[in-house]
Amino acid sequence: MTMTMRRAGARLMIAAALVSAAACEDDGVLSRGVERVEIAPQTGPLWAGDSIQLGVSIVDEDGRPAQAAVVWSSSDTTVARVDAAGRIAARRAGRATVTATAGGKTGTAPILVSGYELLYEARVGNTTDLFVVPVEGGTPRRLLPAGMTGSDPAPSADGQRIAFVVREIMEDETGRWLQSDIWSIRRDGSGMRRLTDSPADDDQPSWSPDGTRIAYRSFASGQASDIWTMNAEGGDQRRLTFDPPLTVAGEARPAWSPDGTRIAYASDELGGSSGDFDIFTLRPDGSGRLRLTAGPDRDSDPAWSPDGTRLVFRRLRQGDSDLMIVGAAGGDAVGLARAGFQNTPAWSPDGRMIVFTESTGPSDTPQLFSVRPDWTGVQQRTGAAGGNQAAFLAAVPPPL
Repeated sequence: MTMTMRRAGARLMIAAALVSAAACEDDGVLSRGVERVEIAPQTGPLWAGDSIQLGVSIVDEDGRPAQAAVVWSSSDTTVARVDAAGRIAARRAGRATVTATAGGKTGTAPILVSGYELLYEARVGNTTDLFVVPVEGGTPRRLLPAGMTGSDPAPSADGQRIAFVVREIMEDETGRWLQSDIWSIRRDGSGMRRLTDSPADDDQPSWSPDGTRIAYRSFASGQASDIWTMNAEGGDQRRLTFDPPLTVAGEARPAWSPDGTRIAYASDELGGSSGDFDIFTLRPDGSGRLRLTAGPDRDSDPAWSPDGTRLVFRRLRQGDSDLMIVGAAGGDAVGLARAGFQNTPAWSPDGRMIVFTESTGPSDTPQLFSVRPDWTGVQQRTGAAGGNQAAFLAAVPPPL
């Protein structure tokens, strides 16, 4: 081989190498060492049972995007499991750290799996008490301090505080009466605070989504019940509903919408003796009243879907009651045809479940059941002690 041929061959090899390197750079294939690995952060809530795909970015030493084999791992696979492709399977409420390793470098991202527990009231002897139990089952734990009783539990959206009702026998020089007032307590049982103190009954609390106000039913007008709101400390009490001319209407069961713009409630425009209750909504300032249901039945106990597009409620008719779902602007309602009396439904924060109270008669112990929003998968949630008026309490995962 001549010197000229050798030189030409060397030039061809160098050119081929340059073309190959350029092609690698154009295709994003790793040509230099990995400088860093970045995982796109979690956006939005991730509920137990959900699955999401994580994104990863690899940057080489020249600051350019690159490709390399990635090995994924999770610090707690009981909370979040990650497969070889970076897909997360959320398993239970808690926190975990997901790690992506490529070219000797690692990137990490915190994963928060949201969950919830069931908060409900149950009879203990001749009184009612409040209990909390994991939604998947377990041993209920008592919420209130010893000697304290309560009903109508309503947790704040973040699960940090719980409003509830205490019924006490009051007495003064004029006589004795049973009085209902609203209290609040932290989820750990501390920080108990009385919010209302009036001879008129105050009950059925419902928190605003931002936790600053509470809607409730009150008999303070001296006629029938009305919907009121107050701040989270019990001050700035405002009446929202007023009776139409020449009528005495009763309102009950307020429920704040997830976006805070509407309050749903039940009302009997024809007077408390007619039994014809329908579902209404209004704005938190009392304006914009909208009727969602109409008819001879007794509609009550509204509860919002987490996306605010629908409401589930109880319809009582002909000695039976069933659950119904109606759109947030009204329309035809679709129901769950089931024997017995169903009432006080609550929609889970992830939208997958509705919990409700069911009994077969006045002397029966109420039990908690759950059902999917398509009315399939009915499941009993409480045992012999029973339960009533359940709400979903946001689970608070431990810190990392």
